[in-house]
Amino acid sequence: MLPYLLRRPAAIGTPLHLSRKGGFTAPPVPGVRTFTGSPRAAADQARGVGLH
Repeated sequence: MLPYLLRRPAAIGTPLHLSRKGGFTAPPVPGVRTFTGSPRAAADQARGVGLH
């Protein structure tokens, strides 16, 4: 990214604006739950299957 910014110095404005306004922070996830007591949930978690 540095070579691009050296050619176009005005391009640094957008990332700086985003960082000042908190654009690079993620809100915390409310209500985190774990998979306990279910063999199927444990197997799905081991395989990386998404649960909805």
